[in-house]
Amino acid sequence: MTTRIAVPDVYIDENAIGTLVDHLADLGRGSIDEWLLNLAHYLLAWTVRANNGPPEDGEDHDREHRPDRWNAHFFYFLGFLCGAVAFERSQPLFLEPIIRLNDEAFHDALAPLLNGLDQATPLDRSGNPAQPAAVRALFAERLIRGRHWCYLAKEKSFAVEIHLGRALCAMFFHTPRMGVADPRPYLPPRCQRLPEFMPALVRVVGAAPLSGYVTDLFLGLIATYPTASLLRGLVQAASAWATAFGADPEFWLEEQFGHRICAWVDQVLSNDAKAFGDTPELRDELIRCLDFMISAGVTQAHDLEMRITRSDESPCGS
Repeated sequence: MTTRIAVPDVYIDENAIGTLVDHLADLGRGSIDEWLLNLAHYLLAWTVRANNGPPEDGEDHDREHRPDRWNAHFFYFLGFLCGAVAFERSQPLFLEPIIRLNDEAFHDALAPLLNGLDQATPLDRSGNPAQPAAVRALFAERLIRGRHWCYLAKEKSFAVEIHLGRALCAMFFHTPRMGVADPRPYLPPRCQRLPEFMPALVRVVGAAPLSGYVTDLFLGLIATYPTASLLRGLVQAASAWATAFGADPEFWLEEQFGHRICAWVDQVLSNDAKAFGDTPELRDELIRCLDFMISAGVTQAHDLEMRITRSDESPCGS
């Protein structure tokens, strides 16, 4: 006996309801009424069910024909809400349910949500109760637990799967890179809050040190702010790459990553000759990384190492 599946004769226009949510996002630009939070929480529960496969099909199974247009509108709206309410409220209400999305759906949700959050949060001022750095830290841990992350972490590659790529771009304040000739971060130059995000971003880099894609995003971001406050994060990232790649000329020389690191550190030292301060272990770890770059043929690494060494030997420390 063949079971017939009823075909619905009523369909929802994703573009129409997405436009409706865009109007709701305008309400999230100021003080938030409780009814709007309750509505968003209700819509999120439906959205999670519409994206995740049935539980009996497996724990990490994405549903076919997911509501992609709705997702883009809705998660952008949700990002606005997360930027307007305290982190302690948004975490159980919105962020934790999003973390329970399966891999591909989570990656697709991450980009519009973080874009909305960044639009709603003054990134040039600190002290925002929405705690955007805490949001990215939470999502960073979910990213590196994912099934797709295993491939990124284990294989030397300069490309990435498209859904994960969009999520990573958003994590590092980049717009999607497909079709963009000269991709740049959308974070304003010399953003004073960037150091707050570094622990989470370095965590992502360290979880996939073989990924040239992640490396490029990280270096593109810190290039916007050559400051000593980011130096520890850069050295931690460089240490992970040095351990993973050794003296690989393709990574350091051909892909220009060694040159970009040296140029950034050189600019930091020009701005602040005492950037290493009382952290000789940080200086020593950077020199270890520079030795790998020198072996790979990065001439700038030798010049930078000599500059650091001469600075150490100077009686004035400059």
